[in-house]
Amino acid sequence: MATDEMAGTGCEPPTNGATPTSSSTDTRRSRSRPSAEAYSPDSPVFRSRVEIARIPPCYRRAKLDDLVTENTWEKLMIDGCRQWLADQQYLKRGNAANWVYIYGGPGTGKTYAVCALAVECIRRRVWPVRFWPVPELFRAIAEGFRRDEAAAREAFDLAVACEVLVLDDIGAERDSAWTGEQLYLLLNHRDGAGLPTLITSSGSLSDLAIRFSERAASRIAGRVKPPREVIGRDRRKDGAT
Repeated sequence: MATDEMAGTGCEPPTNGATPTSSSTDTRRSRSRPSAEAYSPDSPVFRSRVEIARIPPCYRRAKLDDLVTENTWEKLMIDGCRQWLADQQYLKRGNAANWVYIYGGPGTGKTYAVCALAVECIRRRVWPVRFWPVPELFRAIAEGFRRDEAAAREAFDLAVACEVLVLDDIGAERDSAWTGEQLYLLLNHRDGAGLPTLITSSGSLSDLAIRFSERAASRIAGRVKPPREVIGRDRRKDGAT
């Protein structure tokens, strides 16, 4: 299960030096836009899609309204997420500011908040939606290359082409020239297609630029308004949401 403080997963570059390219065929064929008639949380289709989206089980009924806090920074994060939902014009593709970047310490509700957004998108019949812990994503791509190039391309294409992508804990992956390049390619594809992307991290965009890739950080900075920093207590230690 993915958490805000997920440890970095070693992702070494494929031995053949290959880089995935996006064909995006199967994912795009099943694409759907928001509908005026939202799914009920008890709908079998809704439950199935939340599972297919790889939303961790503990977040599959996440709601922003359930994030109760008196912390000013956490309130700003929640208000920013609500604004993102309100401003999306039904998640209009190509919106100049349709990405979210939330960063801060562990247990401050970052993953819960972006999962709440993803679950609400699915409830509004936006599809496909995909949740990827970033270390797991790069591990899947790297391991796919070790098996065969098609497997790596499938993992990359799922992340590139889905209508809404959650990248959880960006920066937790082991830093290397290869991971920096894959991150840039992924973000560049989604930026070019204008696809909504929800990102959490323990570090700021400046940290990301220094450690991984200025180009990747620049792509994110051009799409978020503004990055949301969360400074608060560790909810897990307190037994909160």
